[in-house]
Amino acid sequence: MHLPTSTTLAATLLAALTFAHSTQSLPTTHVRAPQCVGESFMSLLPGDFEPSDLAFDATSNNLYVVSDDGRLATFDHVVDDRMTPATVVQLGSPKDYDFEGATVVPHRPDFVYLSNEFPAAIVEYSKKEQKVTRTWTVQTYLDADLSAKKSNHKNAGIESLLYEPTSGTFYAGRQSDARVFVFAIDLDGTSATLSSTTATLVGKMDPPGPGKDLAAITLWRNNLWFLYDKSLALYPVTVQDAQIPADYKPTDVLDATQLTNTDIGALKFDTRGQEGIVFVEVPDTGAKYVFVAVDPPRGKGYEKDLRRYTVDAFFECFSKNGAPADPIFFVQA
Repeated sequence: MHLPTSTTLAATLLAALTFAHSTQSLPTTHVRAPQCVGESFMSLLPGDFEPSDLAFDATSNNLYVVSDDGRLATFDHVVDDRMTPATVVQLGSPKDYDFEGATVVPHRPDFVYLSNEFPAAIVEYSKKEQKVTRTWTVQTYLDADLSAKKSNHKNAGIESLLYEPTSGTFYAGRQSDARVFVFAIDLDGTSATLSSTTATLVGKMDPPGPGKDLAAITLWRNNLWFLYDKSLALYPVTVQDAQIPADYKPTDVLDATQLTNTDIGALKFDTRGQEGIVFVEVPDTGAKYVFVAVDPPRGKGYEKDLRRYTVDAFFECFSKNGAPADPIFFVQA
């Protein structure tokens, strides 16, 4: 009989311990880690393009991306692997516009609505005519409750824009203090009380969050989502809680600071410069994605980007509640 040497015993013991450790380290709940970095599509935009906001048109399945130098980019095939370089148009000269917000109006699919930051204005762009067709200047409303010292501050204009179809109003967010101004416009020229040439302020709201540095507002599944850059956070509020009451005066402010949808909770991120966000859902295919526009401050170590996440990965990565198996608590608006 040959007794094992001390070297053989040590090797056998080491192998057993290594196997046990590797077995215990195997993941028990996930086959693979969520894709928390997302897929980058920045290479499909011009190199000097600075993504400022996003909008998705479910009718045409087009994704719109704006840059702060007056350019509008359009993507097709955003929910499959056939995305090709964006079609980019320049509205006016690069100094004419500083676009920071973009939205679509479901019953007007031939138009994209953009927000010029300063002087604050809502701009209607016709896809068919490929030109700006109407502009509603609203800077005086955004200046009204600012001190004289800040009245012309670069962050006193519109940083984000959203059309909310339930109320038929535009939500325009101010970056400096995160205040949201809600405007009604007679886009179709059929209203007996509203103007097609003037934006009517119907009220204001203060959303949940840090109360400053609001970057974007988007709508998905009966929630308005408020994105903040420096605080790296996203807060959902139900459409019902974000509605301006009918008896409000234009000077009244809806206090929604404590109205975060607790069924979802706030989402937290690790990337500076997130300037735009949009949820993309195509019922025919079941595809659900989140696109995020990243335009970070220079010299901070971050890069411009246009990222795409699956909805499940997005919530798995950034929500403390994890990804809902099926977001039943989202009721389609």
